[in-house]
Amino acid sequence: MFHPQKEFCSKFYLPLKSRLKLLSPFFPLILIVGCHIPTYKYEQKSSFPLTIKNIVVVGFKSALSEKERPGLFRCPICGATFMAESVSDDVAETMTIDLFNCLKES
Repeated sequence: MFHPQKEFCSKFYLPLKSRLKLLSPFFPLILIVGCHIPTYKYEQKSSFPLTIKNIVVVGFKSALSEKERPGLFRCPICGATFMAESVSDDVAETMTIDLFNCLKES
């Protein structure tokens, strides 16, 4: 009597089973090597030599004039919103001079 399952088992499954027995010790090795996380050392290299000789510094400017009442102010550069109070132009000028003097010393 002919059994298709026995024929399939004898042709495909038994040879495959014997090969898997031979290769089974290598599966943990494959997993270890496959899951290994490599370590890289990065070196920061510039594409051209860069030396800074001059810098530009912009002084302080009050966001609100002395006549305006405290309120919200939107930064023109980054767009963030801040709570601002009025500052006199003399205070802004004094802060600018102090900044320039600090930069000159350092």
